[in-house]
Amino acid sequence: FRLAVLLEAENLRICDVIVEFVLVLMIDVFVLGVVWNIFLHHQPASFVDCAFAFYFTVSDREWVSLSNSRTLVK
Repeated sequence: FRLAVLLEAENLRICDVIVEFVLVLMIDVFVLGVVWNIFLHHQPASFVDCAFAFYFTVSDREWVSLSNSRTLVK
């Protein structure tokens, strides 16, 4: 029974890592897109774009720290 619980926890951790990786990748691509738009096309990014980029970067940091503390708890 204990082994099953351990395996389940390990699977959850692996899922967490995969989800995290995908999320971080998506967020980074989004932020890069906004930056790319500003610098290459010399278009001022709309306020909404900047707000989204900022929000995602901040929530990205929080998410990573949250998951790190969760892994430490396990």
